[in-house]
Amino acid sequence: LLYTIKFEMSRCEGIFEFDEGWQRKTFNVFGFATLFLLLLCFYGMHEKTSLFFPASESDSTFHATENTIDPYHYQRVVQRHVEEFKSLIPLQFHTPPCKSRMFYFANIHTRFTAIPKSGNSNWKESLLLANKDIEHESSSAKKRRHNHRYANNYILEALNLEENSEDLYGAFSFTTIRNPWTRMVSGYNDKLAYRNGNGHHKTFGPICNQILSEIRGITEKEELKTSTPPTFEEFLRWLVKHKGNVNAHFSPQTPTMCLNSTPYDYIVPLEYAADFSPLIWKGIHSESSLHGAYDGGNATTQTSTVEAKQWLSQVEAEIIDELYQIFKYDFALMDYTNFTDPTFPYPMIK
Repeated sequence: LLYTIKFEMSRCEGIFEFDEGWQRKTFNVFGFATLFLLLLCFYGMHEKTSLFFPASESDSTFHATENTIDPYHYQRVVQRHVEEFKSLIPLQFHTPPCKSRMFYFANIHTRFTAIPKSGNSNWKESLLLANKDIEHESSSAKKRRHNHRYANNYILEALNLEENSEDLYGAFSFTTIRNPWTRMVSGYNDKLAYRNGNGHHKTFGPICNQILSEIRGITEKEELKTSTPPTFEEFLRWLVKHKGNVNAHFSPQTPTMCLNSTPYDYIVPLEYAADFSPLIWKGIHSESSLHGAYDGGNATTQTSTVEAKQWLSQVEAEIIDELYQIFKYDFALMDYTNFTDPTFPYPMIK
């Protein structure tokens, strides 16, 4: 919200001053008066605003507390929001290397940008099913990992395709994104909390050791082998220390999306995956279905949501503020709620 207000205020002559915190903000009298008048003007216009993008009056019927939405209508709102968002993101976000996270399934002429810990594993398996690579969904964790490795054959890098390749022209294109707070919790639980007991020790065991070494101060190899896994707060401090420039499962989502070079038919908030799933399969002319963590029920009751509220409320405010700065563009893209909000983890786009 701070950065969206700052964007609107930059169009005026008012002076608006921010500190670096998310929850603390100060501005002078003239800046406040200008903002107040600006809000009054927007309210009186035919096009109402959320301080980030214009939304029509009919859009105001959508609210994050609803468990279901009209995905057709909602996606039009999202697309307008994203177009406005593109002008705000840093230049280095415009052309990042995307080929390592972008998949192309030729049989169904579909492009999918896979963002780790945003439901992409479920989508990839379903896309393999739709692409006729597998006959049924995996019945075990071992088989699921095999399918995920097989899906890597369709990464643009593996196919020797560029993001603007003619082969991708007219392809159905989508990606998913998730509230950064619940994504942090999910990433920690899945990859780090159980250390070598989660089947990912070859990749994430060294990351555990790095956190223990840098944050807990353990440097002896033998002691590292017997130490308990990093705590959630140690993980967060490690994220802050490296400013989010870490493994893709824990780093910001927005750069991976390549918004300025990739045309998306759908950008799906994971919290509304159940609503969007039928549209995705209709878009690729498939009868497949998605079975994921958010494929039913209310996202506010999911384990990652409950734990995020509990764990993050115990973390120092300074760490929370620094994390927000690191992930601010992820929050802004979908106007995601804070963990203190009653509607958390839903987006506030409406």
